Amino acid sequence: MNKLIVPAVIVAICAASSDAWSQAASPEATESARREPFVITGDNGGSVRRYLEKYEAWVAAGATFRIDGRCRSACTVVLAWPDRVCVTERAELGFHEGRDKNRQRLQKEENDLLMSLYPAPVRDYILARGGLPPPWGTMWVSGPVLRGLVKPCE
Repeated sequence: MNKLIVPAVIVAICAASSDAWSQAASPEATESARREPFVITGDNGGSVRRYLEKYEAWVAAGATFRIDGRCRSACTVVLAWPDRVCVTERAELGFHEGRDKNRQRLQKEENDLLMSLYPAPVRDYILARGGLPPPWGTMWVSGPVLRGLVKPCE
């Protein structure tokens, strides 16, 4: 997939960030990701812009991703590269509307832009259930349903 352009208005989805993300941002981890998938095991999200920048850099370096645990909020934008992502039986994805740096709910148009990052099966699933929940809620998807929406890991 080509470099994604994300409007400046999508600044953050949630305030938390994970230790795994910080460790994964190191040059050593990026080099390792060229040889084996980066494994996501417990990530509560953070800045959408930051996640997209990191994922874009890793994808450009040839990385793939294996979701083997919780991936919530901004973490889920990794699905913008569906050919590089797989999910295990333990994977859980948590989706919700975005919020800005002032923790205010984003406008519908802005959340539509966020939704456009997801592959069609994921978007369709979310829309069939009423769309993204507000930022203080989470729609969790796991098990066989998730593996029907995102490529299962071999």
